[in-house]
Amino acid sequence: MSDVLEFLNYENPNYDAIPDIPLYMDQLLDYLNTQMNPLLRKGEDGIFTKTMINNYAKSKVIEPPEKKKYKRSTIADLILVYHLKQCFSLQDTQALLEIFKEDASYYADFSQAQKDILDNIAQDYRHLLST
Repeated sequence: MSDVLEFLNYENPNYDAIPDIPLYMDQLLDYLNTQMNPLLRKGEDGIFTKTMINNYAKSKVIEPPEKKKYKRSTIADLILVYHLKQCFSLQDTQALLEIFKEDASYYADFSQAQKDILDNIAQDYRHLLST
């Protein structure tokens, strides 16, 4: 039960809280796994693997690293990719990101919409538990 509530109370990191210095792969993985830990399913080793991130870059879902470092906007995109890949194919995820990026506030807008949905579900869940 507490796992469900922890998941439902999850919020993406604010864009300004995402490191503004480029991160190497190991730093990137540490950051994402720490920030997104409440979303881990039992038995999973981490949110992302090096192979997954490399494949996203090769497939042009995310920007490739510059000098092996990932910048803030790419980290934000990876957070969105994680959520979208739960429901959509890689090609659909890429297409959705391209559409989202037409608006400069796409990360904040997505995060707020996700928070609103999770808040509604959490409210319903708490109501069911109290009855």
